[in-house]
Amino acid sequence: MNQIIESYLRDFCKEYGLEDLKKDKAFEYFVNFCIVSRLHSERFSIEDISIGGGGDNSIDGLAIMVNENLASSTEEINDFKKSIK
Repeated sequence: MNQIIESYLRDFCKEYGLEDLKKDKAFEYFVNFCIVSRLHSERFSIEDISIGGGGDNSIDGLAIMVNENLASSTEEINDFKKSIK
């Protein structure tokens, strides 16, 4: 891994308390964070958008945005639908 990216990854893990994760899992979290944080400026749970694991067809993350809000459950999507009409 590139030294600069590795440095960013190390800082990211330290900030979010992920130092105990294996490097490949931490990198998945880091990439998911980088992508979603460009669209959603508020703090969010990285675990909510990270879905990597066995049998996932190589999809490591999934984020659903509703009117610039990150939805992490069906209930939240339904609440957004009600408020939008």
